Amino acid sequence: LLARKQSCLGERLELLRAVAANLTRADAAMVESVQPMLELLPRIDACNDARAMDTEPPLPPPASRAATVAARRTLADAAASLAGGRYAEGLARAQEGFAQANGAGYLPVLAEAYLWVGTAHGRLGHTAEAAQALEHAASSASAARAQSTAIRAWINLAHFIGYEAKRYDDGQRYVEDAKVALQATPAAFDLEAERLLWARALLVDQKRYADALRISSEETTLVTLRFGPESYRAAAALDGLAGIFAGQCQAKRALEPQAKACAILEKTLGDPHPQLALCIANEATLHAMLGDHARALAAKVRALEMFERAHGSPAHVAMARRNLARSLLELKHIKK
Repeated sequence: LLARKQSCLGERLELLRAVAANLTRADAAMVESVQPMLELLPRIDACNDARAMDTEPPLPPPASRAATVAARRTLADAAASLAGGRYAEGLARAQEGFAQANGAGYLPVLAEAYLWVGTAHGRLGHTAEAAQALEHAASSASAARAQSTAIRAWINLAHFIGYEAKRYDDGQRYVEDAKVALQATPAAFDLEAERLLWARALLVDQKRYADALRISSEETTLVTLRFGPESYRAAAALDGLAGIFAGQCQAKRALEPQAKACAILEKTLGDPHPQLALCIANEATLHAMLGDHARALAAKVRALEMFERAHGSPAHVAMARRNLARSLLELKHIKK
């Protein structure tokens, strides 16, 4: 048990090292990615949970331990690069880690390598490569009793294949695979929250709002209980709930959860921040749907200024300018 705890803490230490290293070379463009990078860091209390440790795969044999540690170090770098938005770099590091894991001959770390290679391909829009690698990750991890890796693979398949590639039936199957595996994984609240997020997103994308509302209720209850009502995850859940109401043409009902989400993001991420700007832009859209173009205009101006001050992506700046132009047209502010 002590050896398992040491291995668990060692893996988390590698992720902490990789995230810290990426943050030391952060640039203006990476500001949007700081929170996802921090979300990479798993809770260390799981390493003190004997029941959770019992569900982990057996430790690598002594002969392959050094190679396994080296592979995990490289894969931690890949994960941090991907979370930081450096996708091509993340893919290169993941492929390097895959070669090391393949040489180590330890199935759980090979499953992790497949996971990060597939995730990198997904981030780069390489759908076929992502599907192949993530399917290998899920099957290898299941065979190795590495349940957390298998669950992450299924969640990423739901994201990249189900949601991004619009293969909704496959996406639903992956969501269910993750759900079954989670039932045997104690206290994996972060993974369950992520599973519910993509389950909701899949349903909203299909305009299945009643089903999405049911999932959203589960998601909100979970993140409030496990992460707190003022947490970053709570803001994401509230933003999703507002999106469901907006899709049902209930903009007035959507305003309260949207405003709460923005208040949480302003408190947790600060002003300016691109994610807060996106939230404010969503709130502006709700005001416009209700015909309150003056309030929509004020919110859109704030969102645009925030994107520019926080060095948000050019696509977000362009979107904010387009949305601002729409409100100006509605208010007849047309320059001759």
